[in-house]
Amino acid sequence: MGALLDALGQAWPRLLIYPGGLSALGLAWLLARWMAFIRTPHPDAERLPPHQELIAALPPLLALTLLPIPPARTFPYGIDLLTALALLGWPQLYSQAVRGALVGTGLRTLLQGYSLLLLGATAMSAGAGGIELRRLLRAPDTALGWGLMLGGSGLWLLGQARLYRKGRAAHLGDLGCLWIGAMPMLAALTVGAADRLPSGWAGWALPPLALIIAALMLGAARRITAPCE
Repeated sequence: MGALLDALGQAWPRLLIYPGGLSALGLAWLLARWMAFIRTPHPDAERLPPHQELIAALPPLLALTLLPIPPARTFPYGIDLLTALALLGWPQLYSQAVRGALVGTGLRTLLQGYSLLLLGATAMSAGAGGIELRRLLRAPDTALGWGLMLGGSGLWLLGQARLYRKGRAAHLGDLGCLWIGAMPMLAALTVGAADRLPSGWAGWALPPLALIIAALMLGAARRITAPCE
């Protein structure tokens, strides 16, 4: 942990600007506005006291900082799908535990959403050849690999839509899940645009495009899942 904190201190743009820091807060706000724009019903999260909001927000901020998203500078430490899911899901689990809502309907919704997330993670990791997030940015060698990665991405976003909950800390977790769901799409866009974009442009132009596509899919998935609640 000490070595990780030291590396984060040396890679301060990751921590303070992108993919964590200011960009994470701004993109989380935009995601919240998008989900409000499509007007899908959602359970309102009870406002936590400031110190509990901080406890809820730190794990997803750490996960966002560690994401291998271009054009962020390289980082010596990676993160895998299961660790990312644990860190990004912490705000919702923590807030519901604080409110004593991990029973009945709340527990059933969590189990349904996380089962889809885990199924999506399994498919993506099978297509990518491992659970490390970096692998989701590499082109698979086979059509089956592509199918598993992109299909798993869809299941992952469907699970995220099932779990969507209003709340400041929860928005950071939603943003991280959205980035992970967008990574297979980013890999596909990178392959398709490899010979069409000037050198160095792909790392700047394609991540926002992949994130927009994933956000549109999340909105559609939320529309599908909302009537079931």
